Amino acid sequence: MTTAEFLERFAQVAGSRMKLPTALIGAWDQFVESCEAGYGDILDEFTFDRSVRDRIAVALQDEGLREFEQMRWVEEQIRAIDGRYRKLLLDQTVFEGRPWWKATFPRYAGPQMAAELLATYGLTVAVREPPSAWP
Repeated sequence: MTTAEFLERFAQVAGSRMKLPTALIGAWDQFVESCEAGYGDILDEFTFDRSVRDRIAVALQDEGLREFEQMRWVEEQIRAIDGRYRKLLLDQTVFEGRPWWKATFPRYAGPQMAAELLATYGLTVAVREPPSAWP
């Protein structure tokens, strides 16, 4: 099976504007980095940004993709990023029956999201000021 066949199948399965595995992996990595720093946006944006992991789950579970050797590399990358994200998560499950990445929230957040988590779910998280894009 060729790389071109793998990429074609991945694009079909991913079904998003990020049709390359590297784009999906990069988006998940950037999201996790933002959570490590203290997610600096609102809760609705967090939910939207986190949804990239849903597309990854679909790709990881696809039997056709699993036949490609290239998926071993994708799985390895995702495992590493998932490990970083799992370490950030609260021990408290907020949503039973959801995938692990959607069952709770990171223990750090920017001030706005921390306030929303407290008001909406009664969750207290450590506030981290995300790094500013401006010097």
